[in-house]
Amino acid sequence: MVVLIVGMGVTGYFAYKWLGDTMGTALSGILGGLISSTATSVTYSKQTKETPSSIRLAGFVIMAASTIAFARILIEISIVAPRQFGVVAPPLVVVMVFMALVSVGLFYYNKNKGIQVNEPENPAQFKTALVFAILYAAILFVIAIVKDYYGNEGLYVVSVISGLTDMDAITLSLSNMMEDGRIDATSGGRFLLVASLSNLVFKGGMVVCLDTGAC
Repeated sequence: MVVLIVGMGVTGYFAYKWLGDTMGTALSGILGGLISSTATSVTYSKQTKETPSSIRLAGFVIMAASTIAFARILIEISIVAPRQFGVVAPPLVVVMVFMALVSVGLFYYNKNKGIQVNEPENPAQFKTALVFAILYAAILFVIAIVKDYYGNEGLYVVSVISGLTDMDAITLSLSNMMEDGRIDATSGGRFLLVASLSNLVFKGGMVVCLDTGAC
């Protein structure tokens, strides 16, 4: 699981290093989603605070990165729980398509303007891998306890909390459990949708907070 997640982040990071400052706004949003949509949201929210004129372009990059984050979730599910993909994917695809349409609209609105691309942190650092490994194990453990004591209903709370800052750990944890038959695909899909929406709300609140200077 660690190799899978770090590998996806490294792919985006190497693409950034290869393309450098020649990359356009569309690609910056895509690579931001591959590396970390949350980090991208923080970076560009801070940039709008320093350069107010870039707010619309930053809005596109953040939206595009969040859209790609959904694609990343779908890729993870297809790898870890391929037999459950057909059941889990549809609602996530609907949200992703809606966000993609919004991103396309923002892109064409801003296509004649440029935006400074901020260099991302190297996702292959040992600290990154260690944090993810601990988070993944912790979420697996919490899911098992909550499911045992409170049943599937308690997993909604776990999904909301887990999805606030990171989607990889909860996605892989639930996908693994669905593939092993420990939870059914329909319930797992609902938990993932709740987690992903929680993640969007968190990033949206963080963007507002950083942009207004409240944080």
